[in-house]
Amino acid sequence: MSAASNYTEANVINALLRGVTFPVPSATYVSLHTGDQLDYDVNFGQWIEVDDTITSATAIVQDIGTLAVESVQVAEQVVKVWITGGDTGETYSILVTVATANGRVKEAEFKIRVRDC
Repeated sequence: MSAASNYTEANVINALLRGVTFPVPSATYVSLHTGDQLDYDVNFGQWIEVDDTITSATAIVQDIGTLAVESVQVAEQVVKVWITGGDTGETYSILVTVATANGRVKEAEFKIRVRDC
């Protein structure tokens, strides 16, 4: 995303999870440089009731390539996904799935475009 963009990575991910569309198609993607190891927060708060908690979370790369999920952490209703690698010029879909104590299961997806520095 360019510095001139009004979309931060966190805002884009949260908006995508709410089904919001953007006027510029490229604004629905977050960027990662080939040498980066970055974390992306996915907020499941709008789907999880106040009396429910996330009991497990997974994140998988749905595309073939060198992008990798290094770890997944849960803090209340937010899942932090640590990602590294990727092939320059490629776009990858990341599927995050959570399960809750009350039996809810929710999936959310976001895309990462890998760029060269």
